[in-house]
Amino acid sequence: MDQQDFRRNTATEAHRRKVSNTNAWLGLIFGIFMVLFYVAMGVLLFTPVFNVLFEGMAAGIAWIRYLVAVVLIIYGFYRGYRLWKGVSYEYVDED
Repeated sequence: MDQQDFRRNTATEAHRRKVSNTNAWLGLIFGIFMVLFYVAMGVLLFTPVFNVLFEGMAAGIAWIRYLVAVVLIIYGFYRGYRLWKGVSYEYVDED
């Protein structure tokens, strides 16, 4: 391996690290946004904000609204936990 090949490989590795770092930050920002979105939607379903959408719903099945709210909040916290622990199900191609 000559000097030129060494420089090219070093530059390629630096570029891969930079792209990987950018992808990690974008994934983190998107993950935080999604956690906030799920929890906020769950909380909003408990409040009268969406009453306009659900006013035609019979009182007997209004529990579905609250069930969906609880599931959204729990899922939001689950995603937050996964984000905090760094669990990712993405497969990275290591060429």
